[in-house]
Amino acid sequence: MTMFTRGRASARLRTPRVWHLGLLGCGLLLPGIAQAHGIAGDRIFPATLGTDDPAAESEASLPTVSWEPLPRNPDCTIPSETDIGTELDVEVAPHFAIGVASTYSSITAKGNPGGYGFQNTEVSGKYEFYDDAESETILSAGLVAEIGGTGSKSLGSDTGSTITPTFYFGKGLGDLPDNMALLRPLAVTGTIGFAVPQSRSDSDVFQPGVAIEYSLPYLKSAVKDYNLPDFVNHLIPVVEVPLSYGLNEGDHELSGTINPGVIYLA
Repeated sequence: MTMFTRGRASARLRTPRVWHLGLLGCGLLLPGIAQAHGIAGDRIFPATLGTDDPAAESEASLPTVSWEPLPRNPDCTIPSETDIGTELDVEVAPHFAIGVASTYSSITAKGNPGGYGFQNTEVSGKYEFYDDAESETILSAGLVAEIGGTGSKSLGSDTGSTITPTFYFGKGLGDLPDNMALLRPLAVTGTIGFAVPQSRSDSDVFQPGVAIEYSLPYLKSAVKDYNLPDFVNHLIPVVEVPLSYGLNEGDHELSGTINPGVIYLA
């Protein structure tokens, strides 16, 4: 799940301040729904904002909220974007899930008219073909379709659809040796996608993304209980880096964000 306007990120790597309020709020207010995650052995891979998790399961994110500054305007004002997203995935067959996602966005800048409305709706299918408890590894493959014309014109949403074949992965470091036990709560999840727009005037885009997590619940349950406060034992600090790179001639630009945050696992 990418939380910035697709295809419109700047050509340089940015480091905005992003708070994963949706995952935190969902965990506190809707604990039954917020327990959406993939499991491999002792490892729990929680749902994240900028990159999708590798599990093909029934899960919901209601809602997720993010904020980020956008590239500076010609008049030197700095717009910002606030996204409120929802996603529902349903496991319709063993290890296979279909999903639908919708995001409401607000783009504002001082002294300029704002843009408000929904981004294009996304539908997806994901098949989880590998799940190994011993190595704490999950691998999946899927297809994401952005349905053109379903988003608000004030946001500049594309009128053409985009199909993105995607590979998903998750790997926990619980198999590290005893002398590196404090690193065992670390995990890496990510996606590798190739976005192919319906309009051939638009560039194909390579979309890698990675999330690095440190699970305090895993530290307590699988490494050592340090008697931390109960609230802290539910936290997973995370840094997500979703990127995109144009593949067509004349459009070889790297863009993306670095998104630090904290997930509360109910």
